[in-house]
Amino acid sequence: MADRLGVIIPKDYIWSESMSSKRGKNVNRKDLNEIYDTCKRDRSIKYIIVDEPDRFMRSQKEANYWEVRFEIEVGVKVVYAKNDALNDDSSIATFQRSLEYYKAEGSNEERMRKAVNGQRKALEEGRWPYFPPRGYKHGEVKSIPDKDGEKAELLARILKKTAAGLYTLTESLKEYNKLGPTVYSNYKPIKIDKWKKVVANPFYAGIVEMNKQVKYRNENGLHKPIITKEEHLKLVEIVNSKRRNHKAPSKEGNPKYPLSNMFLCENCDHKHTKYHRFAGITQSNNKKKPKIYQKYRCRGCYRSLPKEYINEQVMNLCGQFDMSEKSRKILLEALETAWKREEGDTAIRKKELKLRILRAENDIESITDTYVNECNEKRKEIIGSRLDNRQAQLDAMKNEYQELDSGNEKKKSDFMKFALNFVDNLGSNFVNLTPKNAQRCKQIIFPRGFVITQENNVYTQEISPLYGLRARKKSDFSDNFHSW
Repeated sequence: MADRLGVIIPKDYIWSESMSSKRGKNVNRKDLNEIYDTCKRDRSIKYIIVDEPDRFMRSQKEANYWEVRFEIEVGVKVVYAKNDALNDDSSIATFQRSLEYYKAEGSNEERMRKAVNGQRKALEEGRWPYFPPRGYKHGEVKSIPDKDGEKAELLARILKKTAAGLYTLTESLKEYNKLGPTVYSNYKPIKIDKWKKVVANPFYAGIVEMNKQVKYRNENGLHKPIITKEEHLKLVEIVNSKRRNHKAPSKEGNPKYPLSNMFLCENCDHKHTKYHRFAGITQSNNKKKPKIYQKYRCRGCYRSLPKEYINEQVMNLCGQFDMSEKSRKILLEALETAWKREEGDTAIRKKELKLRILRAENDIESITDTYVNECNEKRKEIIGSRLDNRQAQLDAMKNEYQELDSGNEKKKSDFMKFALNFVDNLGSNFVNLTPKNAQRCKQIIFPRGFVITQENNVYTQEISPLYGLRARKKSDFSDNFHSW
């Protein structure tokens, strides 16, 4: 075909005379995108020569998509070597190509259906029709893996110790990575995410399970297990507990950058998406003793500004506003209501404590009588220990009751001072909040957030009616007018 087209196939060129394997969906396959990028860079490429249509694509729509994309966007034509009649631009050739793609698609669906049915049947029989997992190798009997000597022994030893609580999940991974090179010739250390899948794999307990195209679980696999089912359940519990306790910064927000996603970039073209907002980022100068830089960076245009600069701009902006007298009065009324609610909760807590103190005193009296009348020294020692514990609990409850009962007016005064101090020093307090509280504060006071101009000035498009512009001298006002 290359001779008929009058072109050459370079022997050492990417993909020359090679077979490409499907990786991912056809519309975003890695190998096809690599070929596309190569054609885009090297304009001397004029053709992609393929054996026949089913070697190029087994989907009618996706084949048309790639043919058009290659020809229109980079000027490269897909041609088929075994049937030159398919390479014309005539309507008959187009129809014949579509027919070939249709036949290939039907054949592919049939092949996949048979493969899925075969895999399910194997799992139902207790066999494993896939590549053996870590610690196993292909066995003498088809689809029944055998233990892989020292590799299986090492993995079994570590899994059993982890299930028994002798290793934590992290310690077991370190131990496996440490001893792995002793049983593997070219060992590559495992990371925690992959290790969790290994630890929780039911295959090692004699269970065959697949949850992809085929969804089936058979508790009675024909291969020999390296751990018991009870140990497997314990390992699954350990892995799941680790996942539950993990709190990702993306969910709670990074406490180092409480103002993330509050600033809109005026110099950005992504106004309709989240990609014109500034988010916190930590950078380093990559030296032996690196210096850390904390910045906020726009996700769209990648403009970055130091965290200290952003904080200073926000504090200056907040310094231009004051809460009006009317708003201050409303705030004091709201604080009074909140304090009364707190007092109500305190009264309920005091009532509960009083009942618990009374029960504790009755228990101590009863335990004391038992202690006095007991003759057995060992039992007397146990009762004495119970008496000491109950007395300690009683003392702690009395101290808590006394704290709730005393200094109520001072607590109220401190509560009011704290709230008013936050209002009067809005800027410095705002930039030091937790991410969640900063978002709440922003929704109340700055509903539309902040905007950063091309000159790196910060202003807000809307401020709560609770606040008004602070009275200033005319000169100060004109100097700072551009920043809000």
